[in-house]
Amino acid sequence: MAEESNPQVIQNMDNKKLQDANAFVSDEQYTQARLLYQELANDYPDNPEIRYLLGICLYQEKDFSQAMESFIKAIELNPRKPEYRVWLARCLELNGQRLNAIKVLESALELDPDNLEALSWKSKLHILNFEDKQAIKHLQHAVSLQPSNDNNLAGYALALGRRGRYEEALQLINKAIQITPKNADYYTKLGDIHRSNGNVDEAVRAYETALDIEPTRMETYHKLAATKKISDPNDKLIKEMERAISSSMTVTDRSYLLFALGKAYNNCKEWDKAFAYFDKANMLVQSKYDPTQHSKEVSRMEEIFNINYLKDNTSSQVSEFTPIFIVGMPRSGTTLTDQVLASHSRVHSVGESLLIDMIAHGLCQENTRTTEYPDCLADLSVEKLEAGRKLYIDEVSKEAGDAEFIIDKLPYNYLYLGLIYKLFPDAKIIHCMRSPLDNCLSCYFTRFYFSEYTWAHSLEYIGKYYRDYLKLMHHWHTVLPVPILDVQYENVVSDFESNARRIIEFCGLEWEPGCMEFYKTKRSVVTASVVQVRQPIYSSSVDRWVPYAKHLQPLVTTLGDVLKDDAPRLQELGLKANISQSLLQRLSGFFPFLSKQN
Repeated sequence: MAEESNPQVIQNMDNKKLQDANAFVSDEQYTQARLLYQELANDYPDNPEIRYLLGICLYQEKDFSQAMESFIKAIELNPRKPEYRVWLARCLELNGQRLNAIKVLESALELDPDNLEALSWKSKLHILNFEDKQAIKHLQHAVSLQPSNDNNLAGYALALGRRGRYEEALQLINKAIQITPKNADYYTKLGDIHRSNGNVDEAVRAYETALDIEPTRMETYHKLAATKKISDPNDKLIKEMERAISSSMTVTDRSYLLFALGKAYNNCKEWDKAFAYFDKANMLVQSKYDPTQHSKEVSRMEEIFNINYLKDNTSSQVSEFTPIFIVGMPRSGTTLTDQVLASHSRVHSVGESLLIDMIAHGLCQENTRTTEYPDCLADLSVEKLEAGRKLYIDEVSKEAGDAEFIIDKLPYNYLYLGLIYKLFPDAKIIHCMRSPLDNCLSCYFTRFYFSEYTWAHSLEYIGKYYRDYLKLMHHWHTVLPVPILDVQYENVVSDFESNARRIIEFCGLEWEPGCMEFYKTKRSVVTASVVQVRQPIYSSSVDRWVPYAKHLQPLVTTLGDVLKDDAPRLQELGLKANISQSLLQRLSGFFPFLSKQN
């Protein structure tokens, strides 16, 4: 195996062929270049540089699988070149293997900690994963190495802005814009920074500027439609998006544009048009969700996390702070609950932290018998639990300062409540709930960034996922030795103060008037509810499903007995619900909205 590229080998090659290939690359004629590099690779099979150049051409031709093979071969021939690993990581990310891409970039940085390309790409992937703390660490280093790199300045600004460091973020993004004034991506990031920190008008202006520069940025259309108040179907933005829909674009861009049009027409109360666009948008999103497998995993969680397993909790340590976990379905009011609590002077929110998920999978990787969750936790040692607990406390404490109560509001942490109790028996658990049809439809209308939410692009899958979620939450209510506070969104809307006081009291806090004006609290919010949470309580999201009723039969059929309370109304609207009593009887003691009498 060759350890280093041999310049002499390259010099001894057919210079004319190599020169022609390089010239084709300079002219962006990658197919012609690729054919020549392939011939050179056949002639010089042990030369890693040729494999690398071939891989770049294949990448430019969007043949990512073959490009990966070429980069892997280059790495095998010369493991010491970090740039080979950077390009391999690019391919992995485009093939949906983001975590593997991050690992490959980590190996590149082990070879060269100052490699700007590796630092930039790794931070970019962390930003896409909303892992802003990790991104900040790498971008801080990258910017120190090359202060005038506008791309890194812009990424650094976005990560800081999403962490609430608003003024620093504005300085950096404006510096990036000064360096490259006509970069639409930088104005989109400026809009994101403004929007996450509650400055909606500034965000709209930034997004509009981005689209003036580059009218084909479909993700920016999506963000603008989610931010701007639109009530007229003849709005200029709607007309621009409808003209764009006939253009050629990637599947991802078309999905963004269709979701944006759905959102705009929903705001205009053009229900059928809105649903048609949302439906087309969801059809374009590739889903790896397997409902049968997910149901098996939920059942396995119930088996592993039984009363005896949870009762035997050897962790008696009291945390330096009181952890508050807000869980539930996405779009169920978790951001609102988070904002109410974060408005309290003794509380700090870390937002949608991925720490619990990371700890769970880290513990599984250390298990010698199985790495499958939750089986890997069946014989978890006290030492490993304490290590996981310490990791969580150390990471959270870095940004929480002296706060006495820390909120972690990742909705799908409901899957990990058994582990959370083992780590933090003193934790407060708040479960946010919303009327099933409103909750499920809101998920269908949202383009989520988390890969864990791939179930959200089919009405049938959403219904199945919702039933599994209710089933597991019933289990936690039954077996966890600590109370779970159920917060019903509709109740919060109808009587905000008493429900806000109930939440504050459950956490062991004294009431503060600032919790009533949660929408004035200055903090960064990056969830799908980023705009709504800046407004006072409103009731327009209650019964949101009714105007869309005729489109919802697949969801209604799948939800079945969960919809007992809505049965007369469903019948009125021409929908048929398959309602039995078995699931309902098990759940009604825990979820009051399921047990009303008609």
